[in-house]
Amino acid sequence: MLALLLVRRARFRCVSRDLRSRLDLVVMTSGVTDSEQARSRLAPQVLRSLIEERLQLQEAERLSLNVADQEIERAIVDIAQRNKLTPDEMRRYLQDSGVELSTWYAQLRAQIAWFKVINRQIRPQISVSVDQLDLAMQEARRDQGQPEFLLSEIVRTKGARR
Repeated sequence: MLALLLVRRARFRCVSRDLRSRLDLVVMTSGVTDSEQARSRLAPQVLRSLIEERLQLQEAERLSLNVADQEIERAIVDIAQRNKLTPDEMRRYLQDSGVELSTWYAQLRAQIAWFKVINRQIRPQISVSVDQLDLAMQEARRDQGQPEFLLSEIVRTKGARR
């Protein structure tokens, strides 16, 4: 029983450290002012993201889809180039910002694995005809320069505090 408790405690510390590192990454890349209030607001979203990544990795594993270290390195090179950095500069930047590289690598692994799952499971079911593409292009040209609106719904439960 004690051994099980120690294993659970070690897993919690690992997830907690990973969550903190992911919060560091989100704060750094989102431009949000780093404060306890901002971190408290972001923590549930970051935790959901972590859970989703773990589920995505499990699905990839179930389908025997693996992500090679070279694929992660290619992703790092791409990200660094988009940020006008070398891969080593990108790594240093993240580390200097308090982000654990293992956290970043885990995110990249999950993204690549999920991309593979989508390619194997969903893409074969999608069929887009030339007519559908033409219609979409015509609509895009027609609507070019027109204002676009993004609508969201805010739901407030009865008795919610203001």
